[in-house]
Amino acid sequence: MAEDLLPPDPAPIEAPVETPAASASPEVVPTQSPEPVPTQSPTPQASVAPASVQTAAAVADPVPTSTASSTPSPSPTPIPPHAVADQNLVIQLPKRMSVDPRARTIQLPQMVVYGSPYILACLNSSQIIFALSHPDTAVNSSAGNVLVAGSGTTNVRISGSPWQVMSVLNSVNGMRLYSAGTALANHGAAFAFIAVSEPTIKPALCGDFAVSNYRTLYFQPLGLNIDMVNGNVTLKH
Repeated sequence: MAEDLLPPDPAPIEAPVETPAASASPEVVPTQSPEPVPTQSPTPQASVAPASVQTAAAVADPVPTSTASSTPSPSPTPIPPHAVADQNLVIQLPKRMSVDPRARTIQLPQMVVYGSPYILACLNSSQIIFALSHPDTAVNSSAGNVLVAGSGTTNVRISGSPWQVMSVLNSVNGMRLYSAGTALANHGAAFAFIAVSEPTIKPALCGDFAVSNYRTLYFQPLGLNIDMVNGNVTLKH
């Protein structure tokens, strides 16, 4: 009876079985991932990189300088021969010469002209021919030859240094003049000397002479008269 009064045995309580630590899911500690470094997106890089490269290329490679160096610069326009400002020349040339009224030729005395590195002599006459011993040389050479134009005509131009021009005018003991028509008497010849920048025989420069450098040589006839004189002549036996 006493056993009936005792409460029944409780069901056995199973002790909690500890699962091994390995089987227990460990607490996952979140690892802090490195913050992503902001990088330029491909699109901006694609658009900016060529511009910067192009800008650097433009600075490093100066295209205008290259183009300017390849294009030849225009050469300065050469100054043509001209009359210089200083026209102070020394001229020794007679103004008058007496000739036989019947003469058609004459030889001039030695003349002297100097005062400039280069001169142009312009000889002109309507009836007188200037016979020079020097042939025409219309092209200036590197050797500095004298320039002559119109030899054997009524209009002559000679250019070079003063001694070159004088060597032509005074050659063979002086220049010889011939009359193209009547006798030389009562005719004249004009001599103009111009100081020039370089040897030239341009006809236009013959009008740029100074008044002091212009000479007119006039040929006046000699006073030759054939008169008959009556006189007594005593004859001795």
